[in-house]
Amino acid sequence: MSQQQVAPAGWYPHPSMVGTQRYWDGSRWTDHIAPMPMLAPMPMVRAQGMGDGVLVVGYITAIFIPVVGFIIGIVAMSKGRGGHGAAMLVISIVAFMFWLNALTPDTTYSTYNGY
Repeated sequence: MSQQQVAPAGWYPHPSMVGTQRYWDGSRWTDHIAPMPMLAPMPMVRAQGMGDGVLVVGYITAIFIPVVGFIIGIVAMSKGRGGHGAAMLVISIVAFMFWLNALTPDTTYSTYNGY
């Protein structure tokens, strides 16, 4: 002979009243109804993996190695540090233009002297 398993006594979600629960006494449903308990809100957690030290390195790199600084800026934006990431992107672009101008020879002058 098989025994039928019965749910233990306790509060269970009410099947026809959303947001409420009903009490099961172990053998039958009672008339006791209560609201569902409120869930505690999840605490805000700072984005991991992009600490202040990495941001400092990102800014310095954006100035001296703009391509790498640009990549670090994109990563910073994806890690929830949008303001710092955008600043690194701008600094990288400006630094790239500076280094491009500083390191390429100026060919605007002419060596032709008219003879």
